[in-house]
Formats: sequence, structure tokens, C-alpha cells
Amino acid sequence: MPSIQDTIYPRFKSNLAEKDLEEVYTPTMNEIEWAEVKSKGTLQQIALLVLTKTVQKLGFFIRVVDVPEAIVTHIARKARLPLPNKEEWKIYSETRTAKRHFRFVRDYLQLRPFDHEAQQMLIDTMSKLAFSKDDTADLVNAAIEELIRQRYELPVFNTLKDAANDVRNKSYRAIYHQIDHALNDEQKKKIDHLFQVLEGTTYSPWNELKEDAKRATLSHL
Repeated sequence: MPSIQDTIYPRFKSNLAEKDLEEVYTPTMNEIEWAEVKSKGTLQQIALLVLTKTVQKLGFFIRVVDVPEAIVTHIARKARLPLPNKEEWKIYSETRTAKRHFRFVRDYLQLRPFDHEAQQMLIDTMSKLAFSKDDTADLVNAAIEELIRQRYELPVFNTLKDAANDVRNKSYRAIYHQIDHALNDEQKKKIDHLFQVLEGTTYSPWNELKEDAKRATLSHL
């Protein structure tokens, strides 16, 4: 089962250096002018800019109250806007305006919301790789790359993780059935015998097969 750290799923850095803020979260003049046109007041303007820059980085929306303070401060300074306090951020996050701003940002970034078609594409991408990639993290990464290429928002990580585990289980069952159909009864009996501990013995033949090879030595001539 992959963890988020095993994948390329986007996340905020725990320690944001000034270089990161400058390169990733600095709003362009076009973005600042667009936010000014789309907003009513400085609070909405900076909210739009914070949403825009974080979605560009992450590929999905989070509430502005959950954005690291260093990012908000940097954007406010670059856009020359007053920094909202926590109470203003909280009130904004719970309004319909925040949801409307999600639509504005989607349109501006030409980003499609994650929907049924995106879910099916995610599964299809993973299924194509399931027989050649054993690590479920590889399946998650491939799906992330395809969603980004197709301009879809990324779903929550658990959606990707659950899909990868489901696809992996189905691929294992398919491989099992292929092998089962390819073996005759005698071959199946021999395989069963590998896992039987015979009377008077401690381990099964399978345990002996799994033992590491003994260290090679040079024999005396």
C-alpha cells in the first residue's frame, strides 16, 4: 500500500525557502490584473491569487485557511495587498464566494474538475501498467501524470491509493487464473507438495527453496 511520500503526489514543502516562494508562488502581472477584475475588494483579490498559485503548484484546491502563512504573506507582499487575518480567512472560506472563486480559477487555468470520466481514465491508466509494474506507487504516479496531462484536477490521495490497490488485486487474480489454466493436475500436485511439511521434518520443501545460496568457496585442487 503506497504512502503519499512514495509518490509524486504534490505537497507543500515543510520548509519554504525564499527561492521557492519567489519561483513558485509569485503572481504575474496578468494574474494580479485578472484577480482585480474578478474580485470585490482586497480580501477576495488576494484569495483568488492564493487559490490560483496553490492550484498551479498542487493541481487541486485547498481552503485558503489551510495554505501555509508564508505563501499567503509572500503573495500579499508581491501583489501589494493587505494581509488578511485568520478570522477574515475563516469567514471567507465558509462563504459561497469561495466556491464561486473555485470556478473562476478553473476557467482561468483551463482545469477540468475530477469527474467520472477522470476516474475511468485513472483506472484505465493503472490497468495498462498493472502487469508490468509491481509497485503500486508506480501506478499512482502514472495516473497522476496522465491526469495532469489531460488538465484534470487531482483527487484526494486516498482515491488514487484505493484505485491502485484495487487494480493491483485484480491483476494478481488475473495472473493466478492464467497460471491455474496453464497447469495440469500433476503439476498442481507438485506445487501443493512444496508447501507440505512431511512427517519427521520441520520445514516444507518451499522453505528449502527460499534459503539463500551458500557462500561460494574455491575448492582445493
